Order: sequence, then structure tokens, then C-alpha cells
Amino acid sequence: MNGPELGLGAWSVPALGLGVATGWGVLCWAIFGGTRGLLAAIVLFNAANVDFLFPQLSGPEGMLAGRPTLAVSMVLGQIVVTWVVVWWLARGRASLLHRQIQAQGPRPPGGDQ
Repeated sequence: MNGPELGLGAWSVPALGLGVATGWGVLCWAIFGGTRGLLAAIVLFNAANVDFLFPQLSGPEGMLAGRPTLAVSMVLGQIVVTWVVVWWLARGRASLLHRQIQAQGPRPPGGDQ
């Protein structure tokens, strides 16, 4: 790559990348005020990527060598499953937050003036 690089470079150190991704998920969970089930899903889905990050661990990625379409499809599948599970586990809290906002009534234009 000849152009400028963006980001922290955390993925060049797999443990750091995993820590940053998991930490970000836990931080978002804490701000959202999610359930323990949602926290477990965040941690488990991040842990499910360990074998992809550490070459010394064997996992399904060995079957993906030389099959870029299958590899991309598998990653897409994991993303979609993760979205659905996170939505499912967060929907109760999101609904509660929505009702609280609706109960506050309309807000004046321009923010909290």
C-alpha cells in the first residue's frame, strides 16, 4: 500500500485488536445500559473471532484458503447473525428508551434551549 494508512494498526497485533474490539463493544453496552445477555453476546461474538486473528490456532479458516468468495460469504454471514442477535437482545431496552423519549414530549428546535 503506497497511500496513507488510517487507524490504530491494532490488527497487526491480534491480541490488541481483539482487546480494542471487545472493549469498544463493552463500552457501547455500558452506555446503552444493556442486559447481561447482550453483554454475553458481545463478548462471545468477539471471542468467536479468536481463531481468525491468531494464525497458530486452527479453525474453519483452513477450509477457506484459496476460496475468497466463500471467505467473504462466511464473514458476511457472521456479521448478519451478529446484527440479528444484538438486535434481538437489545430490542427491550431500545423500546423502553423510545417510550421514555416519547413521554418527554417534543423538544424545541436547536437542542436543549
